[in-house]
This record gives sequence, structure tokens and C-alpha cells, in this order.
Amino acid sequence: MKCYIENCEKPAKAKGLCARHYMLIKRNGGLIYKRPPDNGRRKLAEYRIWAHIKERCTNPNTKCYKHYGEREIKMCDRWINNFDNFLEDMGKRPSSKHQIDREDNNGNYEPSNCRWTTQLINLRNKRTTLTNEQIIKIKLLLLQGISNIIIATEMKIHPTKISNIKRGYSYADQVKGIYPSK
Repeated sequence: MKCYIENCEKPAKAKGLCARHYMLIKRNGGLIYKRPPDNGRRKLAEYRIWAHIKERCTNPNTKCYKHYGEREIKMCDRWINNFDNFLEDMGKRPSSKHQIDREDNNGNYEPSNCRWTTQLINLRNKRTTLTNEQIIKIKLLLLQGISNIIIATEMKIHPTKISNIKRGYSYADQVKGIYPSK
């Protein structure tokens, strides 16, 4: 997002202003800050989703940045500073239960890679979701007596996933996050 001051092309840092204009206001009170009209867009769920995507891809101070911006996942140029373009390309959410999802988890947020999906479909499309081939490989390594920690390190997953496979929890249970009670 760019600074709201006319003819300023610098990126906005705080309250929609670049660092220079923000400091001028803070020191001198010289400019009166007014948030540009949003015509009620900020209340839309789609707007909040768009803003959250932008935040996690661009702001190193957010908790999610390490999973997005640090991995060089970006929001396309068409969307980054224009919510209207995002809404035009994605449309409204089909229901309040729908979430945005990237078909390719290593790809960027762009029209060709994004869709509205349900939580269950979104959970299946995670970097941490194991494929059937990975589960078979884990089971073979366990049969060879290799420890959970070594397997987890090699496959770059959390050791509890190995433990769950060892206990016989199914792939479907892992995707849903549901494990049988003991």
C-alpha cells in the first residue's frame, strides 16, 4: 500500500502514511491525517481476508510472515494495493464457511492459484499434510527400526505425525485432525 499523501509513492508504514509523512505529523502536527473513504469495504469478510493475505506476505513483524513472506510467497501486483481487483477476480465468498486457498502451496496469491474452499479441503492442501506415499515410506522406515526423531528430521515433519502413524491413525484422521479415543 502506498502513502495516502498526494504524489507520494513511498510504501505506507503506519496509519496509511510513509515514514517521512508520519514523522512530520507526529513532530509538527503539520498535516491532518484522514483515512481515505472505504465505502464500508473494511466491514466485508473479503476485505479482511485480502488485508490478512497482504499482511502475512509483506510485514515481517506478523506471526505468519515466516510461513509466507519469508518463503517468498507474494501477493500479485494486481491485488497488492487494490482490494477492488481482488474482489473482481475472486468474487464474494460463496458462504461464511469458505476460506481462501492456494492450489499450489508454494505459489503466490494470484487469480490463477487462488480459490474459495471449505475448511476440510483447505486442511488437505497444507504443506504439512502427508501424502499416501510419504505415509508408506514412514511405515517402512519404522519397520527398519529407525527412530521417530530421525524420520521426522529427514522428512521435515513434526515427530508427533510419526507417532500417530505408528499408533495406526489413518491418513483421513490426520487430515481432519480427529484421532480415535483410547
